Amino acid sequence: MVFLSLLWHMHQPYYVSLENREMNSPIIIFRTLFNYYPMALLASMYPSLKINFNITPVLIKQIEGIANGEIHDNFLELLAKDDVKQEELILFLEQLPDFLFKKYRVINLLAEKLKSNTFSSRDLFDLKIYMHLVSFNPLLIDQQIESLFKKGRGFNIEDQEYLYKKEKEILSKVMPLYKELQDKKQVEISTSPFAHPILPLIFTTDNARKTATSLSVPEG
Repeated sequence: MVFLSLLWHMHQPYYVSLENREMNSPIIIFRTLFNYYPMALLASMYPSLKINFNITPVLIKQIEGIANGEIHDNFLELLAKDDVKQEELILFLEQLPDFLFKKYRVINLLAEKLKSNTFSSRDLFDLKIYMHLVSFNPLLIDQQIESLFKKGRGFNIEDQEYLYKKEKEILSKVMPLYKELQDKKQVEISTSPFAHPILPLIFTTDNARKTATSLSVPEG
């Protein structure tokens, strides 16, 4: 007999500017749509499966902060405005995972136009929509999102508004779903320090010797 323990560690750095509470990264939105919420949905589909999710406070704070408006996520807010700038789209594009550009032809085409300065205002609008579309895990693709994928180009304000509302809705459901699974005793939730505890090591690597481990510590 084999006893298998499934532990999923969910952590992200703190992307929020302490000066203005803004976030200039697509990672929290992308990972929430592609990983964090779908993982909970998958678990709910198999009630006999027991899993441990390690969810760090730094991640929870960002997901909930975007959902309740305490954090201004500039990637999400692309879907709340009509005009976008070339430089901000490039910033977000460069942070998205490479596999998306291998999988989706349209995002490659639009990205090339953006970087070669051969784009139109329509290309900018389409690109910001498509960056959000490819962030959805297949589990979350409903009929409306599927129709947007088939559409491919020529998106409109209604498409933009739908994605914005859909993403805000999902963000607000993430932590409640994990809590529901925990209350049902299907999953166990563990946590870690707010951020990775690296500051003591930055101060002096000798602090590592205070732990009950066999770590190799640099001299000096």
